Amino acid sequence: QVDIEISVDDFLVIKHLKNSANKIAQSTNIKGFRKGKAPYSIIESQYGKDYLLENSLDSIIQKVAQEVLDNNEFEYPRLENKQRVKLKKYMFRCKNSRRIY
Repeated sequence: QVDIEISVDDFLVIKHLKNSANKIAQSTNIKGFRKGKAPYSIIESQYGKDYLLENSLDSIIQKVAQEVLDNNEFEYPRLENKQRVKLKKYMFRCKNSRRIY
């Protein structure tokens, strides 16, 4: 078993947060804006950064973890029972990964 700790670049996290906000803007009606036209700051103030981050988490993990796995000799990490991953400075930890020799 190998524990992997990955620091994610702020730029990548912000990119995924904005993508999440755009999806929300496309699918909901926000007073004062046409569908899909609400700015990020309005979406963030109404839904909260934690909600946007939670919606972005899967895509961030898939993007970053795949890069790490491609550059190292690891199997893809599995999150057991959809455990909640708490981000601190945009870091996550995956357990139950095995090293391939």
